[in-house]
Amino acid sequence: MTQRLSKVLLALEAIVVVAPITLLFSTVALEMLLQSLQFETAWQLGLFSLVVIATSLAAGWWLMVTFWRHGSARLQTPFSIPWALVLVGALSTLVAVLVLASGDSSQWPPVVRRSLWALAWGLPLLVPMGHLFAERLIRSAANKSLERTRDR
Repeated sequence: MTQRLSKVLLALEAIVVVAPITLLFSTVALEMLLQSLQFETAWQLGLFSLVVIATSLAAGWWLMVTFWRHGSARLQTPFSIPWALVLVGALSTLVAVLVLASGDSSQWPPVVRRSLWALAWGLPLLVPMGHLFAERLIRSAANKSLERTRDR
């Protein structure tokens, strides 16, 4: 797949998946913040969920814009804060989905259920994250093979 086609597909993923979830989160974020500031049972989890979701979304948008503007070369940094934030969000989402799928959530405090469901809504965001991660791996592997060929 060419990089141009990959950028078009990522734009489609952003329009269909990322933008609606970002809009949904932005409408729910104020309510989540106000509920976590009421210091109910497990309010820390609500605040943690809010911070993880907000930082992961911002980092994901940053990575997408970076790819659109500069291509996959900028995604290939060995370690970067946006990648770390996106990975924390992805792991939190997967853990939330597993916890929700594994047990009876009716016994948990309402804040815990809301926080886990808020994190679980990030599951579709794994598609564009996987796309960017694949771009990072595929393009860096292709560049390394070209460098090896050039060295011969």
